[in-house]
Amino acid sequence: MKNISLFTLVEIALKHIFIIVAAALVAAVGAFCFCEFLASPKYSATGSIMVTNGAIVSTGGSETSGTLENGDSLNNTDIQASLNFANTVTDILNTNGIFKELSEELSGEYTYSELKSFATVARRSTNTLFIDISFTSHDREEAIELVNTYLELAPGYINTFVPQSAVTATSVADTANKIFPRTLIITAAAAVVGAAIAYAIIFLIYCANTVIKGEEDFKERFDIPVLGCIPDFSTAKNEKYYKKYSYYGKGGNVSNGK
Repeated sequence: MKNISLFTLVEIALKHIFIIVAAALVAAVGAFCFCEFLASPKYSATGSIMVTNGAIVSTGGSETSGTLENGDSLNNTDIQASLNFANTVTDILNTNGIFKELSEELSGEYTYSELKSFATVARRSTNTLFIDISFTSHDREEAIELVNTYLELAPGYINTFVPQSAVTATSVADTANKIFPRTLIITAAAAVVGAAIAYAIIFLIYCANTVIKGEEDFKERFDIPVLGCIPDFSTAKNEKYYKKYSYYGKGGNVSNGK
């Protein structure tokens, strides 16, 4: 059995480097063409709202900390209550009702279940009052429209459950980012996979090859001392080889070189 070392692995790679690089290029070109010409792109737009239980209010779309409706000072209880309330609002915004309203607002272009599958509604973090709303679509402008229409419906929908809540859209969607396909990442990954597959095939062929090519190959495979090598005169074509051992005469007989 062949002894495989790190040096052997590197040697195999260097010996077949052109095949490996060619495979990587073919895979990369294929992935690039798929991303640019075949794959259907997806875009994501995001907006956000801020919700409170009424103790913290917002004015003009920006948060005003420490301001109360009755002029009293803000305390930690109000902040904690609003933080807890944000979880409830997130659950409310994930119910079917608001997506049904959104479907009606879009004249039934999508069912509420389809719209719900397009959306992601989640708190920005556990220590914030902000809730981010994202929609994905194959059309950039449609993704923006879905988010902004949802933001318009959110305050009224939340108030039907919690009348005393304060809901403010803190940011609307004005752009949508392409989230699929990520051409650069996919192309690079395809190149690596292509090179790895090519190397794996070459390595398997190397391991399956049982032909002993010379003294060094024999020593690598067997732990047996080599006493000597018998030259193959019938296949020797190197002039130096002829001079060292023997050569064929004109009549086809082997001469000893004397």
